[in-house]
Amino acid sequence: MNIKDIARLTNVSVSTVSKVINHKDQSISEETRRRVLEVVKKYNYTPYGEIARKAGKKSFLLGLSLDVSQAHQALGAYIVEKSRQEGYAVILCRSSTPEEEYENISALCSYPIDGILWDRRRDFREESLEAIVKKGIPWWLMDFYSPCSPDNACLDYHKLGYAAAKHLLDYKHTRIVCMVQTRGPREDAFFQGFQAALLKNGLPVENSLLCVLEEHGGEIPARLLFDSTGAICFSQAIAASIYAFVSRRGQQVPKHFSVVSIKNDQTDGFYPELTAIALPWQELASYVCYRLVAEIENRRAVETVFSTRILLEQGKSVDIPLSLRKKRVVLVGSINMDTLIHLKSYPKMGETSVAATVSVMPGGKSLNQAVAISKLGAEAYLIGRVGKDYDGGVVFEYLESQQVSTEGIVRTSKASTGHAYVHIQQDGESGIVIYSGANDFLCPQDISKNISAFQNASFCLLQTEVSSDVVEYAARAAYSEGVKILLKPAATNSISDELIKQVYIFLPNEREINLLCPQEASYEAKAEYFLKKGAKHVIITLGHRGCYWSDGTHSQYFEATRVQAVDTTGAADAFAGALVVCLTRNLSMEESIRCATIAAGLSTAKLGACTAMVDQTTLSFYTASGTTLETMGTPPLTLAGNLPAHI
Repeated sequence: MNIKDIARLTNVSVSTVSKVINHKDQSISEETRRRVLEVVKKYNYTPYGEIARKAGKKSFLLGLSLDVSQAHQALGAYIVEKSRQEGYAVILCRSSTPEEEYENISALCSYPIDGILWDRRRDFREESLEAIVKKGIPWWLMDFYSPCSPDNACLDYHKLGYAAAKHLLDYKHTRIVCMVQTRGPREDAFFQGFQAALLKNGLPVENSLLCVLEEHGGEIPARLLFDSTGAICFSQAIAASIYAFVSRRGQQVPKHFSVVSIKNDQTDGFYPELTAIALPWQELASYVCYRLVAEIENRRAVETVFSTRILLEQGKSVDIPLSLRKKRVVLVGSINMDTLIHLKSYPKMGETSVAATVSVMPGGKSLNQAVAISKLGAEAYLIGRVGKDYDGGVVFEYLESQQVSTEGIVRTSKASTGHAYVHIQQDGESGIVIYSGANDFLCPQDISKNISAFQNASFCLLQTEVSSDVVEYAARAAYSEGVKILLKPAATNSISDELIKQVYIFLPNEREINLLCPQEASYEAKAEYFLKKGAKHVIITLGHRGCYWSDGTHSQYFEATRVQAVDTTGAADAFAGALVVCLTRNLSMEESIRCATIAAGLSTAKLGACTAMVDQTTLSFYTASGTTLETMGTPPLTLAGNLPAHI
């Protein structure tokens, strides 16, 4: 490759190529200059390249001095990549001390390099700068301890601190702490950005809101976190410490404490769950390479100050404070162990049937609903009674494994744990025989002992399988706290007018509404009857025909979700759980009913009530895509909520 070859490849004269190579190209267009240089760079290792280097021409080689005291590995990798895209190779030196940095700079200056990118240490030696200036080598500065300027490309930590704090403020946090490992210009700028965000939101700014872990022996001060609801962290290592600290106290992120962090090079472990601001290393690398190469090649470059773009990666470490969340759902009612007996058909009187399989698992309407709610990501607080027996212990362990709060559950020696005997036919329909057991001993005092649970609740789910005194006491407690009440009538032929007045959602099935309101012929009239008594919404579930909803002003029929039903036992509980979770998340009543219908349908596709409850990922998939089990190939032989006795 020689100069004639370059001229031929770029379709210009030999004279033009010579002018570009020798920096005498003032009269040559930018496009021509760029085209010539691209060919020169591409064929740098041809004999022409060797001749050029011997003649003192460009080496197309850059030097990079990287500060290893900062987490700048990603920056170095991106600079190497961007330099190659510009046609330059890179000699990389890492400096851990100011002396080593000086030695590296001096060594780079001894190479036939075209320019230097300097990630300068805070404690750099002036001799390093003198070495570069003396050689007259083009260079570009990255000093993260000084403000950004047209001659210094760095990150704006004030802006990063402001963005991190604003994210927590947007989630209604007012008690936030800023956590750094040590003090320095970057950390101070980060804290000042944090303070600016607080001031803009009318919150007091105090120096005590800055926690320097180095000043506390590397340990997180317990008092500081207890007085706060969230923290912004200068590094992911600090965020990891907060996770561990909160966990040791039996709490969770973000349920009890929210965390936002700067994302450095540590990306493994729990970090995909962390809400973090990714540092724009790639953009910074592009900027410094562009500016330096433009200077080396005498290209006209616009002089600008590098702008730090905020790249927020939304994880799972931020939520609104627990005191404001209103995501808790309180459930009061029956807790059982279920024995599922699978038969070909029910035995007639005097007939003996052989069970295909028998399985035992926790159940009961309130327990099923609590599990459904917890699987959908909301907090379920269950109030009920079990016996001091083996089944009672199994129930406790199961609820804890499902992240359902068990603080409201009492173990009594007066009766054994309630038990339900569920007979399931081959077509999925079922019948239940219930032994109430400990459920009969649930009393108003059990509600009063857990009255604080209602203070941060969005809904209270009640059903009439326990005594009317308990149901009405719980309803009054919820109503007085502004908690919306969902009432599922079961095993009763009357509901008091006082109770109905407090109910937000009345949720009977077809059999139950006919029993409670036999005088009206249509579902519309039956719903209107209870709306006039004070219920805000009436939803009548109609088995394979879906459900009917009315609020007195609007009304609508909703189709059921078509599935191949295996066990319909917990469909009503899946419906109720999904309905209140969706409403808590500010979905409309129509949207919430559609989601609840899907959840109920999916719950019938598996054996067992609790095991069939859908999780948030599954429900989101079906609601977002509009996909049903029918469209995925399951024959639509039965419909969601097929058995009126249960939905």
